[in-house]
Amino acid sequence: MEWKPHNVKLTYSKTTLPISKAKHVSKLGSGSFGSVLGIKKLHHVLGETTAAVKLIPVSNMERLHAKSPWLRVPRDDTQTSTSSSSSSSSSLVFREIENCLKISHPNSVFTYKFGFTSLPKELIELYNLPSTDRDQSYHADDYDSCASETRLLGKFDYFGRKPGFADALWIQMELCGPTLRDWLEDNFDATDFRVALLQLGIVRGIIEGVKFLHHLNIIHRDIKPENIFFSNHPGYVLPVKIGDLGLSRRVVGEENFVWGESADSFLVDGNVQLTGNVGTPSYMAPEVGRGNYSLQADLFAFGLIMWEVLEFDKIRGNRTSMFYDLVYGGIEDIVNNHSIVKNSRELIINLTKRDPNLRMRSILDVKLDVPTPTTFFARDTAEFANCLEFCSDGDTINLGVGTFVGEFCINRNNITVQGDAKFGSVITSSFWGLLIQGDRNIVKDIKFDNCDIECIRIHGSYNNVSNIVMADSLYGIVTYSVPKLGFRGSYNQISNVSCTDVNFGIAMMGSHNRVKDITITRVRKDTAHFGGITVTWSVGNQVENYTGVGFLSARRDLGIKVRNGCATFRNCQCGRVDSRGDNVALENEW
Repeated sequence: MEWKPHNVKLTYSKTTLPISKAKHVSKLGSGSFGSVLGIKKLHHVLGETTAAVKLIPVSNMERLHAKSPWLRVPRDDTQTSTSSSSSSSSSLVFREIENCLKISHPNSVFTYKFGFTSLPKELIELYNLPSTDRDQSYHADDYDSCASETRLLGKFDYFGRKPGFADALWIQMELCGPTLRDWLEDNFDATDFRVALLQLGIVRGIIEGVKFLHHLNIIHRDIKPENIFFSNHPGYVLPVKIGDLGLSRRVVGEENFVWGESADSFLVDGNVQLTGNVGTPSYMAPEVGRGNYSLQADLFAFGLIMWEVLEFDKIRGNRTSMFYDLVYGGIEDIVNNHSIVKNSRELIINLTKRDPNLRMRSILDVKLDVPTPTTFFARDTAEFANCLEFCSDGDTINLGVGTFVGEFCINRNNITVQGDAKFGSVITSSFWGLLIQGDRNIVKDIKFDNCDIECIRIHGSYNNVSNIVMADSLYGIVTYSVPKLGFRGSYNQISNVSCTDVNFGIAMMGSHNRVKDITITRVRKDTAHFGGITVTWSVGNQVENYTGVGFLSARRDLGIKVRNGCATFRNCQCGRVDSRGDNVALENEW
């Protein structure tokens, strides 16, 4: 990826386009419905951050409105995103936005925000974005619904109602790494056990992503390797993420069926999209062409992708013919079991049945038969991220001596992550270091250094975190509780923790957590405010044997802070206490 310094001013925008604050910008690609830029910018708290910004021309959509009345866009910049989306909730222009903003899952591309702006001609030319010619004439009849790429929608027209500016819709999203198609076309040794584990992680990630979409009654309709991305790290790092929801739609009814969309109307639907891609024929379920289909259409595509991932060496170069032989020829002998996923052959065959009545009905029925428990050894960032993705409940991950850079997440239960006994395993991150989503996990013997936000964030319950060293970070350990999102952060045990120059050592928003043997030391003499242990909006938390060292009264440092919480503190020597909660007990000397 080639990054360019960015200094183009967006003088006509009434909404803040993320590119306007970027320090470096790189063009990631252009399609028939718009272009995507990667941006780097400095955040006042997070430091350097990255994101992807999708830019979709608006004026050309407007010109098609007469022929396609369901295609509506705001008439001017003063219309807010709320009013515009409410007035055209069924519009294809807003389908991707509406569905993306509902998605927050490790296996889906995260969408931050969106808005409308006017792009200056110099920015369009600087990043070589597709644009119109001055003398080019546009009419709704120019649109070819059967073309693989439209002639209009992907081009920015700066000769329209605002000379020198092109109206555009922008969507800021998470920046991802290479696509699954890149991985499939790369050269790997299919007999390498590490490749087999990566295959397992890829398949599991897609299952979890599809499961989450279908839980929201969202059918993707264009699941393919080009729309599945690895994480934003060098190489192929899990978790994989499902993106590009331009063809997605919500389905309703008990059977979650889409009725009455003929093949022709689906193709029109497919071409006039934010992504510009029709549901790709190679991965399209046969019933989609007939117009009556359900969430099972995504299962069909997933089944073919699963086969392609697990047997990439055999399918590469023969994909079209092998897909046809399996689906339409009924030749099931060409599918083999995977070395780790023992029931892969059975799943692939049942997922890719031509007749949806014979196909698996729900993504919840897809269960991978893999041997457990297993012990893994991670030597670097990529191996650790991949181990977390393809591990199963009850597995153990041992970290080698070295530095692991990134945001790592434990999504499963009863996982043990153990570092070097001499704290030679170091996690550092520009965001949070380790997120514990599951329950009853064990994390121990790890050092966290220079995590810009949190060293450890705990969403789950009954987890055990012990023998942890943290330094030079904003937050140490946070137990996070948001019941509406399913974050409990309760009944966790945290012990033997040492924090040095961590602004806020331990923050508890979950309830009934047990914290013991904690040392929080301030060495820095800067103007930053420090807080040792904070309890907020929770009950039943207990803290025992806590020592705070070097807190500065001149900086209004607090050893303990309680807000609307109920907690007991025993044997704590930590300086100033600010308690505004109910039933807060302070026992023994201070």
